[in-house]
Amino acid sequence: MNETGAEQELQPRTNARARLRQKAQLTLPDPIRQALHVSEGDEVEFAVHEDGVITVRGYVSVPSDQAWRFRSGQQADGW
Repeated sequence: MNETGAEQELQPRTNARARLRQKAQLTLPDPIRQALHVSEGDEVEFAVHEDGVITVRGYVSVPSDQAWRFRSGQQADGW
């Protein structure tokens, strides 16, 4: 809230616009893709909250033969 008690609108760190294409396809603009740290083959999750806010999260795909590197308690460089 600001000094007058009104809610303060959050300013985006990155802002971009995309056009929805046939079959509901959407191309992520480069600034958004980079902010999410995703590339081809990775997943993107969209969540719509009760207040109308939409959050977007990127999920990096890990090949199954390399998944052991990312299990909790193990380090990629440790044996």
